[in-house]
Amino acid sequence: MNGPNIWPPKPKRDHLVDIFSKRRVHRKINGGIVAMLFASFFVASPLLADGIVNRQTQSSDYVRTLTRHASTNSLDSIVYNPAGVMKFENGTYAKLDSVLISKEYSNTIPGYGKFEDSNTIGFIPAFFALHKRDDWSVYCSFTVPGGGGIVDYDKGNATSIAVANGLMAATPLNTVDAMNVKASSVYFGYTLGGAYAINEKLSMAAGIRYVDANIDAESNLALSVNGFASRVFQIDFEQHAGGWGGFAGINISPSEKVNIGLVYQSNTRLSFDKDIHRDDINAVGTFAKSREDLPGLIGVGVGLFLRQDVRLDVNYTHYLEQEATWEGRLDGQGGSYDLTASAEYTLAPNLKINLGCRKTHMGIDPDRMGAESPELSSVTVSTGALWNPGHTWAVNLGVAKVFYDAAVTSQGTEYDKDAVALFFGVQKKFF
Repeated sequence: MNGPNIWPPKPKRDHLVDIFSKRRVHRKINGGIVAMLFASFFVASPLLADGIVNRQTQSSDYVRTLTRHASTNSLDSIVYNPAGVMKFENGTYAKLDSVLISKEYSNTIPGYGKFEDSNTIGFIPAFFALHKRDDWSVYCSFTVPGGGGIVDYDKGNATSIAVANGLMAATPLNTVDAMNVKASSVYFGYTLGGAYAINEKLSMAAGIRYVDANIDAESNLALSVNGFASRVFQIDFEQHAGGWGGFAGINISPSEKVNIGLVYQSNTRLSFDKDIHRDDINAVGTFAKSREDLPGLIGVGVGLFLRQDVRLDVNYTHYLEQEATWEGRLDGQGGSYDLTASAEYTLAPNLKINLGCRKTHMGIDPDRMGAESPELSSVTVSTGALWNPGHTWAVNLGVAKVFYDAAVTSQGTEYDKDAVALFFGVQKKFF
């Protein structure tokens, strides 16, 4: 059952005197609990996440194939296989991508029912540019390497229930009249780098990336005593952090039929400052700053041409979460990875179709997951097409479906998600 007035039976009026007399003691004990709940759980995690914080879905080509660490045919190699751009013809290129996501998130809580995210659409943009000349190249990109989502639980969720219970334990308030939780999280990534071809079989790349991370959170709780004298508690704050990281890559082509790509991304230190607009219960006021880095990663991919018109790819990505500093909810968590495979078939000289599959493992305990967008392990399947209408154009489009593994906390709360991604990208060679 959703909505307000879902708590256990209201106390009898003769019990209110005892509740009022213990109000100060309960407030002192539970105020800290409420603050820790908000500091630990009030977050919006990445759309189509691959690590606990990282999001690997940074291009339309990635959604199309799910295997990009050995890629050499699209500008998104700047992110996934930066040394692979040396396989491009000389010239200047630009690429614009968009990924549209239809999502359904839910918290099912014993005794309270199912609470759902009412914001069902997400959008991820990306831009890449490259100038390649003989044995060197320079490039830049704009992507979203973390976050990228908005959630809106207009009837509340596990976080608001926990906070409401903490408030009711600290005050004579005993009825929930209304509640909602809204949060957003987006990490903008700005990359600049270059690559150099040592010979036809070996190239290397390196660069830097600046990450601008922004998190907004807002909640409203309307509580009353037996339905009378309703009181509204509001929490509204923002968090912001910026940090630098580096990356390096190697591309190896031992033969015309085999290509191997390796990429390393360093940890990006992110110390979040809070801008508190309103905090009626001092839930976040004592947490002026918190550390939650964007972890680095190691990725390796192998591409193999079985025939001239059939290519197979396998990728492995390991997220270096143990090297990141995480405070609060994520402290001590980590060990995420994903394993992917894809097949590409050339139907015509200017048309290719793909099938991809990915298994993602999240290294996080259900009790540490964010209720707003829980970090669930998953299996993803995708299909799409790459069309080259002319020598200077490339267009790709398609769809991907994510099948999440529901998780249950030690308190019996079930987290579940569902997502479908539609993607479109266009690449242009200018000269």
